[in-house]
Amino acid sequence: MVVEEAGPSDQARMLVYKILAEANRFYHQYLQERPEAEFVRQYLKKRGVDEETREKFQLGFCPDGNEFIRYALNHGYTAENLLASGVAGRTGSGNLYEYMRARLVFPIFSISTKVVAFGGRAMREDQEPKYLNTPETVAFVKGNNLYGIDRAVDFWRKNRRAILVEGYFDVIIAHRYGLGEVVAPLGTALTSNQARQLERYVDEIILLFDSDEAGNKAALRSVETLLGSEVVVKISSLPAAMDIDDYLLQFGRDNLEKILKDNKSFVEFKTELLLQGRTGLTPEEKSRVVRELIGDIQRIVNQVYQQEMIRYLAFRLDIPEDVLRREMQRTRRDKFLPEQSGNGVIPPSFGLSVLDAEELLLRLVFFHPEFLAQVPENLFTQPRCQIVLRALGRNIFSVEDICQQLPEADRGWFRSLVSFGEEEMVAEKFEQLIYDLQMRQARERLARITPEINSMLDGIIPLDENKIEEYNNLLKLIKGK
Repeated sequence: MVVEEAGPSDQARMLVYKILAEANRFYHQYLQERPEAEFVRQYLKKRGVDEETREKFQLGFCPDGNEFIRYALNHGYTAENLLASGVAGRTGSGNLYEYMRARLVFPIFSISTKVVAFGGRAMREDQEPKYLNTPETVAFVKGNNLYGIDRAVDFWRKNRRAILVEGYFDVIIAHRYGLGEVVAPLGTALTSNQARQLERYVDEIILLFDSDEAGNKAALRSVETLLGSEVVVKISSLPAAMDIDDYLLQFGRDNLEKILKDNKSFVEFKTELLLQGRTGLTPEEKSRVVRELIGDIQRIVNQVYQQEMIRYLAFRLDIPEDVLRREMQRTRRDKFLPEQSGNGVIPPSFGLSVLDAEELLLRLVFFHPEFLAQVPENLFTQPRCQIVLRALGRNIFSVEDICQQLPEADRGWFRSLVSFGEEEMVAEKFEQLIYDLQMRQARERLARITPEINSMLDGIIPLDENKIEEYNNLLKLIKGK
């Protein structure tokens, strides 16, 4: 099989990395040395960022005058090179401008310490938005990167703990005070790809966001993304109207460590947001809280942690645990895990959602086409996955050629799906994903025929021995007998 080049060439990607590295050196040197950047240095000093920290995080300043564009053009780069790197954009009249102009610049590093993009903070009163990132490129997909990951990963390996905060300054000041596990999403809620990166290295994630309404919502959105993994998610709250950098500068690391230790499970956190400290709840209030939380608890993969959350919620609402467990069964949201009367509950799969399993299998086959022939027909349910699989079956392995087969709305999804690089432990993952998806199909089929089987057993319709045999075989398959 001839495999075409997957997406942009290595040469094009390396050129983008080279331009970004040069831009980073230019902006950093400008901040450190130029008199025109003194007001930025003073601003950083007020924010608690000293010269050593500026150097450590390679902070920079992009002047309002296209100086780096002129420098780059004079050193052999073309306008198209600069546009492809995300450093430059075009005005409506077609002129080049620097994306970070008049902004404090935060270089964004990959886990392998390459500069992949820049974040910028406005330094003029009339600038909007206050924060922005350079656009996505062949080297940068916003939802795949975490600010500070290049420095945090060694701490994660050692401590098995990550601390997730909201912004650039939160990360920088935390590291200055020795909290090396800290990272931040890039101005968005945590994405599934960012969550997967965290899960590779840590057993526990503490969310440390502002305690205002926006911070609480951001924490809950991040929890939603992390549910379904083995990672234990906890939430710590700062005093009202304080960011982590403000708190550290005013009260120091020891006091922040106390806040981190005084954390809550996401179930405790969400319960208290709903109840606002009230006790003596009415049955209606208890029911509302259970409805809000029962689905989240069901998605916890770690069974010990799930049982602890059931016990907590039962205690907080003053209801028996077995009532909660029955409610969990009654409201089971996973349509692929139907209950069987008289046979117990069919055991759950391995924590991957259907969408995750299909997409992970598709990604694996893209990078390892030797497995393509082993993928059973009709295994995928997502239309976009089916389109990609058909393209791979026709020996189309170029990212952009595959994108041409997809609806425009799905092209960004596919580029993001294959942007991480190749998988490890390929054979084991392939077998597990095939098994998960085949089990899903078995559960779907069982769900469809169970009402008919019950009608047969109740004497409502005639017995069909073939269908009863199929039903029993499906039960044995799903229960692993």
